[in-house]
Amino acid sequence: MGISIKVVEQALSEITADLDNNEFLLNPFFRIPKPTPECMKKYAFLNYKFSRIRSLFKVFFFIPISLTHILLSFTCSVIFSYQYKEYKTSRDDFQVLILSHAIGQNISPEKSDQFFGFIPNYVSRQSKNVLMLYTNHFIFRYKKNKNKLNMKNDEITRLILPKFLKPNEHLKYFNTCFNQSKKCLYLGLKKMFDDPLKSNLLLEASFLYFSRPTYSNYLMTTRIKMIVATQPLDSLFMTFEGHSYEQHIMNQSLRIRNGLRIILYQHSPITIDQFGIRRFLESNTNAITILVTGRIYQNLFQSMSGTPNYIVFGTYKASLETSRTTSVKSNMTLFSPDGSQSVTREFITLIKYLCVKAPNEIFCLRLHPNLKRNLLILFQLKILSRKNNFILSTLSLHDDLIRSKFLVYRSSAVGIEALKTGTTPLFYGKKGQQDMNPLAITTALYSWCSDAEEILSKILANDVISQPAQQQKIFKNMFSEIDYEKIENIFSQN
Repeated sequence: MGISIKVVEQALSEITADLDNNEFLLNPFFRIPKPTPECMKKYAFLNYKFSRIRSLFKVFFFIPISLTHILLSFTCSVIFSYQYKEYKTSRDDFQVLILSHAIGQNISPEKSDQFFGFIPNYVSRQSKNVLMLYTNHFIFRYKKNKNKLNMKNDEITRLILPKFLKPNEHLKYFNTCFNQSKKCLYLGLKKMFDDPLKSNLLLEASFLYFSRPTYSNYLMTTRIKMIVATQPLDSLFMTFEGHSYEQHIMNQSLRIRNGLRIILYQHSPITIDQFGIRRFLESNTNAITILVTGRIYQNLFQSMSGTPNYIVFGTYKASLETSRTTSVKSNMTLFSPDGSQSVTREFITLIKYLCVKAPNEIFCLRLHPNLKRNLLILFQLKILSRKNNFILSTLSLHDDLIRSKFLVYRSSAVGIEALKTGTTPLFYGKKGQQDMNPLAITTALYSWCSDAEEILSKILANDVISQPAQQQKIFKNMFSEIDYEKIENIFSQN
């Protein structure tokens, strides 16, 4: 982007402060969780030459566009209303609600949760009736995915959110979004000449109130508010990544049940530019509990806000096959992009180049488990598979790491996990992307490579980092062993 990401993020923060922060976070446009390529796409319009003319042009079509979105959503809600026949439970005595996501291993008989591990099972054993609610990432396969969840066969009740609101809920949705959108539109026009950046952001936000992401946030909030209002809940668990819906759902739930215990779990590593986390903590006034994976994150969060109660709970990643390490490394370099399609394609292009330049080296690509493999990625992998020194990983992460000398990563947690196996992390990112590195907040036990030539140079020179004691120490401070008793201590407090 031509305009600095930090400038855009600061402008968004000031806008939400001027507006009603609690209400307007319904629209995810107002909060940047982390500046990944996917997150930043919706702000690309700021670099257009005639952005204000474009904004004025969209104003004329504001009402017909919003009505079209409503009509389409209403039509789909009628078509997919059958999902609400599956979205039901006979129980009315749930004490704990856990919001997770129906992706990856969660849609399988695997009992552990991809985000919460065995927290739901442990809470259930504390004589708590647990309801797990999953976000829905698929338009179809609703019943099939629900049946897969039921195959876990434990004491936990599991429901997947329907993909659309009930038909009769659309009028309230339209009224809520239209009123907030109208206010953004008015302020955007008012600031058009005094503050062009905020004007453009407000005008764009007004249109995005009728986009799918805002609709999904409204749907999720509506369903959770209904559960909070009708069940004797004492606790609500959510992941903590800095998304706007996390704070919006928390605030809306506490309005209904003032004494509700809010527990957020920082299950994945935090980077310097994870703006959403900072904005959440700086604006939060509620006495909530945040479970963190290591002491480093506890200290980081406390520097942002002293209001929440931070507890070093740990992560299952700390105990995965930690006994299996080796000092013997092959000439293999492991590549681990995050779950975004754009970064995955970028890494595939990088590997293709390196395979030609270093034919005696082995290059292994490990795809993110939540990656949606589109046709372009499948085509690129097909071409890459013809290289004799390329491998597409089918092994466990630990098996990949113990035989790799180098790990090339971007914002993935694998960068941290490489420390426990003595693999040298190579952060691959251009200028301005270094703050996406999860290791940047604490250690210099990695190398930063801004292009393919720098990575090639590190590999051919065998420029490894060998500080096993320091690597293990940093790893444990970021990803500590899980202590489930701390969950019990939380519930023992009044």
